[in-house]
Amino acid sequence: MKKILLILISLILMSALIACNNPVEPPTEDYQQVLPWQEAYIALLRQYEEKGDRMFFLLHDFDQDGTPELIIAGEYENILYDKVYTFENGEVLRLEYGESVEVASFALSVNGAVWEPPNNAPGLVTYLSGTSSRWGRNLFLSKIVIYENSLVIEAYGRRRIDVVALRDLTENSIEYTDADIQKHIHWYINDNAVSEEEFYRIFGVVLFDTNEWIHPVRITEDNIREIIM
Repeated sequence: MKKILLILISLILMSALIACNNPVEPPTEDYQQVLPWQEAYIALLRQYEEKGDRMFFLLHDFDQDGTPELIIAGEYENILYDKVYTFENGEVLRLEYGESVEVASFALSVNGAVWEPPNNAPGLVTYLSGTSSRWGRNLFLSKIVIYENSLVIEAYGRRRIDVVALRDLTENSIEYTDADIQKHIHWYINDNAVSEEEFYRIFGVVLFDTNEWIHPVRITEDNIREIIM
């Protein structure tokens, strides 16, 4: 009996020594818990990935409920994709919106951008620059929010530069100040004239700060995993 006991103890010590010299490798798979909205968006994006390399996406939490919306932007067989999805009651729901609500053209255009509204307000700001002059560009902005199961424009923004008046001022006046120039740069919210400060209060001051823009990324397996997860 003693001999058997000694053999068992020797086997146990030998197994422990082998385990120390050959530690078990940690699992290589990613065991991060996948949330239902993540799983649903991944499946949807993989369907869009099959449409080619001109498809892009981005995430943005329009209503700040903790679950971001999925924006699809791109082109396939000469069709512009401009779709926004949300996750509600355990399933993906496509949000409805009219022709006046544009996301893809702003997000993908070299003259456009999208970003978060200031002061942590809900919604998404879209921006598109217009004609250029020596005094800057005309600007067109929208603040888009979710209303029920639709995207709607809560506020329009526009900066209009009176090029004719400024040309007359700079060509016919010997002396003029920056304040004189600013009198001919007009700011509007919903076609109502406002101050520059009020304009920026609604739409933010990141017009030319690309670090604050939300950039769409190409739909690839790597980007799906990196952004969604």
